This record gives sequence, C-alpha cells and structure tokens, in this order.
Amino acid sequence: MTGSLEDAGKQLDGASSARVDNSASTSRIVVALVDRDRAVRSSLRELLDCGLGGLLHEAAAEIVEAGSAEELLARIGSEARGCLITEIDLPGMTGPQLHDLLRAAEPVWHAVYMVSAANLPSAVHAIRSGAVDVIEKPYWSAGLARVVADAIRAARRCDGLTQA
Repeated sequence: MTGSLEDAGKQLDGASSARVDNSASTSRIVVALVDRDRAVRSSLRELLDCGLGGLLHEAAAEIVEAGSAEELLARIGSEARGCLITEIDLPGMTGPQLHDLLRAAEPVWHAVYMVSAANLPSAVHAIRSGAVDVIEKPYWSAGLARVVADAIRAARRCDGLTQA
C-alpha cells in the first residue's frame, strides 16, 4: 500500500460516521508510547500527530510518552484505556506484562508490540500476549496509523455502551 500517513489518517477518519461524545466518560483515551529510546517515542508522536491529529482531537485522546512501563503507569493512572505501542523488552516490567496490568484495570487496551528485528519467537510471544499487531522497527507509518485508529474507535465505542 502506498500513500502518506496523513492520507491514511484522513481515510480512517472519514470511514467512521458514528460520533461518540467522550465528555461524560469517566476514563481517558490514551495512545501510550513506551520505548526506552526518546528519539523513537518522538518520531512515533510526530507520525501520529500528523496522520491522526483530527481523530485524536475528536476522540479527546492524548498521546503519553514513557521510557519504561513504570513511568507510563505513574503518568496515566488507572482510569485510562486506548492503544499501547511498546517494545516487548523494556527495562523492568516487559511490554506484555504492562499490557496485562493495563487490561486488568480497563479491558479496552489494544497493544502493538515493536521489535527491533523480525523474528518468529518475539512475534509469537506478542500475539499470545494479546497484541493486535507486531511491527518491526523501522515501522510502516500507514499500517501503524490504521491500528491506532482502530484502537481509538474501540475505546470510543466502549464510552457509547457505558453511557447508554
């Protein structure tokens, strides 16, 4: 597939005609970027801001960066849901352990695991740990945008169900 991240975001943004008001929600929608490398986190943030800015704004979703699982937990608390983009191997708690902990507090957490080199054991481990996708660094921006947009929409649908 060719095209820019911005184009993918616009297509995904336009694909959803249902709008859910998050203002009455009790939990935040978060796109959590967890990578020990600050440059990777900044690059991911820039890609998501450019490609999914409209959807992030519409969903009142925020991007939260952290260098470790523990740092992320301290920043978001327990009243959040959304999309976790993380390395599998983090210092301290691993990416799958973080995902399990987040899902224990709020089931609507979709995970995308990043691996430095595509290898079967890491990919299998990630999928068994509940990942919705595994991406290899450097990542494919349009594919990442699609996964994050789907996670944000799932979090917003959850709001619609709990508000009814």
